[in-house]
Amino acid sequence: MTAFATGAQVYWLLAWGIWGAPTSPLQYVSICGSVALLVAGSLAKWAPRSTAFTTMGASVAMWCFYAPALIHTIRALPHGITLRSSLTDLLMTQIDSKCLLLPARTRALLSNLAVRLLQFTRAL
Repeated sequence: MTAFATGAQVYWLLAWGIWGAPTSPLQYVSICGSVALLVAGSLAKWAPRSTAFTTMGASVAMWCFYAPALIHTIRALPHGITLRSSLTDLLMTQIDSKCLLLPARTRALLSNLAVRLLQFTRAL
């Protein structure tokens, strides 16, 4: 299902190239990753270990396109929008509510990670 969803989005962006829109090599890498994910999903029943490695590589190939787009979108947000702070508030709430059974050291590590994420997003 993921292969169809991501492949359709990237194919739609590549189709704009017919009318002269610029294309990126990352789009081609991502669509090849979607095809590899589709093939791996269809072969998972017969060779689960090898398809796990293929799926990981396909996911990395797809994120070669999506990660820069996500970073660019976050950087383009105005500073008045509270998406960044609400994202980290949600993360902290999830850490506090779902990690009660974890040891105190692990909870502290996850909380420090969330604080660093907040500092990183403020630096953007």
